Amino acid sequence: TIGVLAGGRGERLGGEDKGLLKINGKPMISYCLAPYQPQQLDVVVSANRNQDNYSALGYSTISDGLYPQCGPLSGVIELLNYSPTPWIACLATDALFTSPNWLNLAFARAQLNSLEAVVVSVDGIANPTCGLYSRTLFSSLNSFLSSGRRAAQQWLKTLNHETVDYSENEPWIWSVNTPLELKNAEHRLSAIND
Repeated sequence: TIGVLAGGRGERLGGEDKGLLKINGKPMISYCLAPYQPQQLDVVVSANRNQDNYSALGYSTISDGLYPQCGPLSGVIELLNYSPTPWIACLATDALFTSPNWLNLAFARAQLNSLEAVVVSVDGIANPTCGLYSRTLFSSLNSFLSSGRRAAQQWLKTLNHETVDYSENEPWIWSVNTPLELKNAEHRLSAIND
């Protein structure tokens, strides 16, 4: 199962719902998920607004009911709770240039090393919004959030996890947060499609 985290407020982009922002006429979420279509994985979108719009694109949707307003972990816990499969691959809706290679490597590493999670890191910093999580982590994350903690990095430190290093890529490959990053993404996507 792939779970797309689309519950953010998009404050640095004027409050726009990033997953539905149009780039070259297509919603951002389409670019996020395009590389994974050949793998025919189930997709669910964790979104707190515009759920009808995501549904119209053909995606199942859930909202942050258990722990609203707790950042990305609000979506992660909902995805763990929802997942019909033992593993959930979380992707931020603005991770536009990823490749299934990280997911294949993460899954192999998780199996080989009996891990609970494998997350992408860039320049030594783990990015919990792009990671593979065992569904068994629901209880761990529930305890973490119910104690009032919210920092994803702190939660990761409590897990048996590893990272997949993608430092050779530009950081905005994994997220688009500012107008400049959006413009860079638009240019890159235009070049790819030309």
